[in-house]
Amino acid sequence: MNTLSPIASFSATNPHALATILEAAETRRIIASRDIFDVAGIKLWARDQPVSKELQRKLMDRQLRQPLESCLRAEDGVNSQSLVQALQAELHADEPLSLLLLRHADKLLREAMQIPIHPVAQLLLTAGQAPRMESFRHAIQAMALNGALMLEHGGSVH
Repeated sequence: MNTLSPIASFSATNPHALATILEAAETRRIIASRDIFDVAGIKLWARDQPVSKELQRKLMDRQLRQPLESCLRAEDGVNSQSLVQALQAELHADEPLSLLLLRHADKLLREAMQIPIHPVAQLLLTAGQAPRMESFRHAIQAMALNGALMLEHGGSVH
């Protein structure tokens, strides 16, 4: 049973997310985008230091000032171009979803190139892409389906 309060749960490191980020760090450069402190003000990790198993050890049973995901970034992670490439692959896949998406392919690709990717979303997409391609593919399918539904019902891209 989870005994953390809702506020405290945001300062606790999600062990599953951390494991995925560490796994991605084996093939991608994921670093601290700022110093990482616990709630007592103890510095656990320095800015620009790469993510490693040592970070995992330091985070064990620690409450953080800020969520871990907001303190890390993937230097060579997912970007607009990789989103477009993944979307193109989905459009050309031999699956029922592709047939639905093809009607809006040009608009979806144009908009995917312009999506501003929040640093936390970029980190999590990168973490999902590197070791778990199926997780990344699911995110791309969800993005494309949402875009196609919005276009189908006359919604604005904004």
